[in-house]
Amino acid sequence: MKWVAAFLAALTVISGCGNPKKGNIKDETKTVNRNLQFESYTFDMIAERTDSDTVGIPGEKYIRYSGQGMLPVDIGDAAVKSLRDSLLRMVRVRFEEESGPSPMLADGERLTDLSVDTDACGIMYSSLSLTLATPAVMVWEGYREGYACGAAHGNRAASFVNYSVESGKILSLASLMKPNYEKSLVKMIREKIDDMDTDLLVKLNEVEIPDQFKITSTGIVFSYDPYMIAPYSEGIVQVKIPTGDLMDLLSDDGLYYLTGQRPAKED
Repeated sequence: MKWVAAFLAALTVISGCGNPKKGNIKDETKTVNRNLQFESYTFDMIAERTDSDTVGIPGEKYIRYSGQGMLPVDIGDAAVKSLRDSLLRMVRVRFEEESGPSPMLADGERLTDLSVDTDACGIMYSSLSLTLATPAVMVWEGYREGYACGAAHGNRAASFVNYSVESGKILSLASLMKPNYEKSLVKMIREKIDDMDTDLLVKLNEVEIPDQFKITSTGIVFSYDPYMIAPYSEGIVQVKIPTGDLMDLLSDDGLYYLTGQRPAKED
């Protein structure tokens, strides 16, 4: 097993820095310094299937698990254990202080000391990336890809954690939106998918808002894993909605998380 948890990055984050836009945005600045620390990990190892029948495929009893990721160590005053646990569950990784990272195995599997050069028919890969870090929000993307020995093809999945730096909580989509946003938002998503000319498994009017989304520097991306709305050949279908298109739907908190700005209070 190889593992690395030695990369520590200390960053100073300025909350609310810069000049807010005029209009209905508060004309003031607020500076908050937070020291943020992260650690990286990697692993690459062979697991053995102990409950499989032999069918003559080379390496059929073995699965090569590999992965890499970036975990928070310190985010100002916020406790990060719950966040770390959520991130690790998302990519099915364990991280013990003494032994380091390792994969969460399926039933009937056990880790071995075999070299990663061992002929392994099964393959599982995961990555945990910090895709956005602003004074308001941090976004992690968990990606998993695997091939089960003997399958016609592999599969892949993407999931996300949108984390409020200020509150220390994982953000739900509803917390970013005004009440009763669903009808308008699903209409936007369907229109975007229609423009993408995606080969769908369902009718366009049956596409719903997915559970998985991520805040980006330009808006929100909604993500559908293979077979949710489209065949495997389409891969992970991601629908990008720009911030400008969402302005009428965003709550005050949503506006802050996407732009760093707060609406002005009424006199």
